[in-house]
Amino acid sequence: MKNITVAFTARAGLCTGCGICKNICPTKCISWKRLKGQYVPVVDSNVCVNCGLCSDVCPGLEMTYPSNCKETEAIIGNCLTAYNAWSCDPKIRHLSASGGVITTIVSALLKSNEYNVAFLVDEYCYDHQLKTKPYTDIDVSPDSANYRLPKSRYLAVSHENAVAYILNNKNDKVILIGTACAIRGLDNVIKRMGLMRENYLLIGLFCDSVFNYNIWDYYSTAFSSGKTLNNIHFKDKDSGGWPGNMKMEYSDGSSQFLDKKERTSMKEYFMPERCLYCADKLNVKADLSVGDNYTEQNSSSLGSNSVVIRTSIGEKAWNAAGSLLNCELIAYDKIQKAQFLDGRCHHLYYSKLEERKIQRKHGIKLLLNNGVNLSNKVIDYEYSWKKQKDKIKLGEDYEPGTLIKDQIAKQNSNSSYILAKMERIYYSVRRRIMR
Repeated sequence: MKNITVAFTARAGLCTGCGICKNICPTKCISWKRLKGQYVPVVDSNVCVNCGLCSDVCPGLEMTYPSNCKETEAIIGNCLTAYNAWSCDPKIRHLSASGGVITTIVSALLKSNEYNVAFLVDEYCYDHQLKTKPYTDIDVSPDSANYRLPKSRYLAVSHENAVAYILNNKNDKVILIGTACAIRGLDNVIKRMGLMRENYLLIGLFCDSVFNYNIWDYYSTAFSSGKTLNNIHFKDKDSGGWPGNMKMEYSDGSSQFLDKKERTSMKEYFMPERCLYCADKLNVKADLSVGDNYTEQNSSSLGSNSVVIRTSIGEKAWNAAGSLLNCELIAYDKIQKAQFLDGRCHHLYYSKLEERKIQRKHGIKLLLNNGVNLSNKVIDYEYSWKKQKDKIKLGEDYEPGTLIKDQIAKQNSNSSYILAKMERIYYSVRRRIMR
């Protein structure tokens, strides 16, 4: 995007924290700054040459869909085949957030030398920025003493190391895993830099928004009773199986479980604002997309995944790991209904409202979800958009020791909140009826 750098992405509150921009920069003028609970890019104007690479690949500035597609078409994407699946290895299945499909596929592809390296996250401490690291077949065995790869992190992860690697090792075959914004950014890098698409397996995570990093500060003070928090497992099966409660681990070796409601109730407050404008819950740009199985088919307390095979690259990877997975075909529309995609259509309208605000404030015209035709009036979504932005501000401004639950209760006591609550109940009932 000409004359715009990712400094504008951060200033406009559109940064996803994906880290794609940092190492595509030819002059290395981009660094990180923590702002409002997020790690956002800072551009050194004395070094920047305004080449436009960072803004070209930034998924925060624009997510592109096929021209003139309908709302539902944009959100659903292409599907070759869909499955419910789980790992044959009981250890992988137990350690994973759901069925262990991603761990099983990655391990199989690395061990067979189909791919040279996979970029993964290996920690559960969030007092600093998370970054993916390169792993080979030697590192991904569940028998390894330092096996810390499975489970969902739920925070923005920087893929800067992956970008540096693929630019410096253009002939290597690489597995890249991420949320929709990260997958779109990595795909942008591959296209913009003329890399061979068949060298990269893009595994997309179903995503209903992530947390900003203030969530670590919140849990460190709200539930730790003076102890030092070492790790958070946002979903852990040790407390009764899938879908799992939160597990807090402390420096003195003790731990405690929190009901999963403590995780879900905070999401609306601690999400990055850019998540409010993303409708891509099912990661439609990925080669294969993977998430929790909520279809009630093949449901188990041991956990299982819903998997959408989207491309021939994804199909080949799936087939290579087939003997290590238990799976059953499922109609893709069942996954769509179970993932409550109707609610994500709202985000397309929120993005239009944000585009108008940005044009008024900065004089810059953006298309945050380019190519999608909207069927309803944008103005009808203004109220719920403003209410959600108010909630996000509480999470952005959070400081350790703040009684955010008191602030939430005060906000929720407003009569206008009842209308928003009724709206959520309506869509919840509609979801059940559709099932």
